Amino acid sequence: QYGKQFISSQISLPNASPTHVKVRLTVISEEEKCILVQVAIDQSPGLIQANNRLSETSTQNTQQLIHRIFEQSPIGIALINSKSGKILEVNDKFSAIIGRSPQALKHIDWMTIADPEDFEEDFRNMLKLSNNEISNYRLNKRYIKPDNTVVWVRMTVTSFMNNENKHTLHLCMIEDISELMKVEEALRESELNFRLLFENGPIAIVYNQLIYNEAHQPVDFMCVDANKTYKEYIGIDPIGHKASNMSITTKSNTQKWIKRFNRIASIGKPQRFQEHIEMNDRWYDCAVFQYKRDHFVAAFLEITKQKQTEIKLTESQNLYHSFVEHLPGAVFRKDKEGRYIFVNNKFCEVKGMKAEQIIGKTPRELSDYEKSINRERQKTEFKQSTLLEGEDHHNYIVRTGEYIENEELYIRPDGSKQYFQVVKSPVFGFDGKIIGSQGIQFDITDRKNAESALRDNNNRLTLAMHVANMAWWEMDISSGKIWFEKRKA
Repeated sequence: QYGKQFISSQISLPNASPTHVKVRLTVISEEEKCILVQVAIDQSPGLIQANNRLSETSTQNTQQLIHRIFEQSPIGIALINSKSGKILEVNDKFSAIIGRSPQALKHIDWMTIADPEDFEEDFRNMLKLSNNEISNYRLNKRYIKPDNTVVWVRMTVTSFMNNENKHTLHLCMIEDISELMKVEEALRESELNFRLLFENGPIAIVYNQLIYNEAHQPVDFMCVDANKTYKEYIGIDPIGHKASNMSITTKSNTQKWIKRFNRIASIGKPQRFQEHIEMNDRWYDCAVFQYKRDHFVAAFLEITKQKQTEIKLTESQNLYHSFVEHLPGAVFRKDKEGRYIFVNNKFCEVKGMKAEQIIGKTPRELSDYEKSINRERQKTEFKQSTLLEGEDHHNYIVRTGEYIENEELYIRPDGSKQYFQVVKSPVFGFDGKIIGSQGIQFDITDRKNAESALRDNNNRLTLAMHVANMAWWEMDISSGKIWFEKRKA
């Protein structure tokens, strides 16, 4: 229908409380079905009273919401008078962090509980805030609890105007970062200790980064960092320089290190090796690991003296082995527990076994083996009164540090006898303590057989002279002394 119509309605606008309005609808064109809508705030007394009641209800709801947020906030919040520094309101979280009750906080100012070392920065920022140079600021500071312990907080301060009291206020929001500060302090201390060790330690350390060509192939590497010891080792400061541009490196040496870096990156594990640097004729114990992609740390500990000692020891051992292998005697060495740790070829020949069958075994274990192949060893008596019950020669030597010399008899599988003259002695370590025993045994079978034959001949001669009723005499020409057989003397 053509005409005009007025209606009253309640609408809700964004960021506003519900409002009563009058709406005027006017049909402009029936064909086009167009309506003109005119909206005006309803100013009737009844509606104004209704709006006021709605506004009061909305304000109360908002205040309750703000109060809940204030009290239940996970951070500490305080309302502070910017001019006097007096604390006006605090929530429970603020009170818990500072370690004082809300009532106690309202009777003091923030300077009373703040660490004096933080005053200067805080005052400077508050002055800027009061002069409207900034609207807020943030800093880390310390508060002193009643028990004199310190709590670190991250504080955010923003200006706040309370029109009712006509005072300039500010909101102070804090969160406890004491544990974080402890971690950061530990990290700083760790970094300081690392830097001190890095710069002043005896280990040379260098930090390198691989350099690639357009085909993404590693062709060089650059020193990112190096400590003082490394610089002293190579005689220059390599930081910021490519390996290929340093006079101390060769192309082959650069490629060798690139290959090492690639291998470490591919296997994902550090590598440790010893290397001789021809430039300064020194030996180094090297350890290399990947810090991150294309970045590698290499540590060098000089071991020149140790290496020279090892070389001399190796030469000495080789000389010793060469010497004992060409001796006519069988040589052996045992550890403190009596296990064989070295035998020469002659010893293996005497035992009829290979070295790998002997090394690591005790004489008792070898004795069991020898019995299994019908071989038997008999020891001549040696100071049995000096041996403890169940004690063998090795244990005696280890206990007393004395050497032993005796003869031993081996019964061969064919029943023949083989005699050995054996000398055994202690082995001393670098600290002078006994660490084992060693011995050498010489085959004296021919000598023993000759002595036996000589005794047999003497016995036959003596028997023959007795049967013939003959005697013998002997004269020393130089002295003129004469000895006669006692039987005829």
